[in-house]
Amino acid sequence: MNYSGEIEMDFSKTLNYELVRAKIKNMYILIRNGKVIVKVPRSISDNRVTDFINSKEDWIVKKLKEIEEKSVKEKNFVSGEVFKILGNNYILKVERGDFKKSIVNMENGFINVFVNEDSSADKIRDLIDKMYYKLAIVVVDKSVKMWKSTLKIAPNVVVIKKLKTAWGKCNSKGKITINPDLMKYDQRVVDYVVLHEFCHLRYMNHSKDFWNMVSKYMPDYKLLRNELKNVY
Repeated sequence: MNYSGEIEMDFSKTLNYELVRAKIKNMYILIRNGKVIVKVPRSISDNRVTDFINSKEDWIVKKLKEIEEKSVKEKNFVSGEVFKILGNNYILKVERGDFKKSIVNMENGFINVFVNEDSSADKIRDLIDKMYYKLAIVVVDKSVKMWKSTLKIAPNVVVIKKLKTAWGKCNSKGKITINPDLMKYDQRVVDYVVLHEFCHLRYMNHSKDFWNMVSKYMPDYKLLRNELKNVY
């Protein structure tokens, strides 16, 4: 007997999977054409299935990320390519010349990059990454201040850092980490991610109480979370 289900994996992803109950002895997970299939013995309870999937979360996220990276067209970092910044499209313009210093700025819907003639695509990528990082410092700080005032709780420290499989993290020491790639989404999505991590300051899990707290302050959080599933 087969059916489709979903389970909360982390703040940004709901894992959709196909559950197959069969005459087998052990539980296992396979990923076929980007689809997660969970095969279990017929007698296994739903709770045990959920626990099993949760125990394999890191492996599932890693494999899905590998598939996504293979399917997404790589940027060449040349003029004319489109990049998302706070939910808006910006067109890359690369100007090469005898510049003393490499510069990147945003203006009138363009990302303007000024580099030397021999600068590589990796150099331009680094400049754009730094642009997202600097923007994240400002945008995330605005969101953090808002939630501190609203929730009357605060992290010990907030860090902007690239994360491989998450948009944000919160540890038991009150440290919140936000992925600068989040700057590709609009402010409301950023606010959701920051709220999510703030709620982890109170609940270090994805329990019903946790999601009730998220929903209390952002009733439309599911719509915002779905935005994070878009490939960019």
